Amino acid sequence: MNLGLAGRTALVCGGSRGIGRAIASRLAEEGAQVAICARNGAALRETARAIAVATGPEVVAIEADLANPPAARALFEEATARLGRIDILVNNCGGPPVVTLAELGPETWTPALQAGLLSAVQLIQLAVPGMAERGWGRILNIGSTTIQEPTEALLLSSTIRPALAAFSKAIAARLAPRNVLVHTLCPGPTDTDRMRNLVRSLAEKNGMSPAEAERTLTQNVPMARLGAASEIADVAACLLSDRLSFCTGLCLRVDGGQVRSWS
Repeated sequence: MNLGLAGRTALVCGGSRGIGRAIASRLAEEGAQVAICARNGAALRETARAIAVATGPEVVAIEADLANPPAARALFEEATARLGRIDILVNNCGGPPVVTLAELGPETWTPALQAGLLSAVQLIQLAVPGMAERGWGRILNIGSTTIQEPTEALLLSSTIRPALAAFSKAIAARLAPRNVLVHTLCPGPTDTDRMRNLVRSLAEKNGMSPAEAERTLTQNVPMARLGAASEIADVAACLLSDRLSFCTGLCLRVDGGQVRSWS
């Protein structure tokens, strides 16, 4: 199926690994010009080379730490200079630290809010005028199932990710007449480096094998497995394409049925 993404330009945050890398790769496969950003410059450049080798077009690598307030504007300006414009914006950052209520403080709140919410809002503000002027734009925020099912075990994620989803829903209607569509994608447990580290940590802590630890983490997933980053990327590509052009403001789960509510 032709998704109509050939010749589009995309900025994918957190694009060096995991879900961000899979989305960047999928967009490049569809013929989009892609810029990716991440904090680890070496990993970022290696990912850009790997995607370019696999798909053909050059992938622009921009080192950026979005927990640093000036980083979002600098990132957008460099991406625009390198690509000419930004048609597609994918806001994606790693999950914030796992902290308890007693551990919350400025040292945890401030960088998590900046990376997970404030930088995304700033990038949206920077991207929207050009998208609206051209009459085509797509914005996708990568959230998690904590948006629908907050949990104290992931207290920062359960606070910050719903805030970005609500912001996106609030602006979606105003942008729709200009063909600027805004969505939030909520992955369930996904086979990424972070998840693999969590599996190893759980196994070591409880004297389990990695397979047993993984089964523990997926016991509430009806499909009884981790999702693949490529499965998340396939849904993302559809949301970013012309194929779902009568949809905006969606908050869509890709979670193997983990969240049991219908909404």
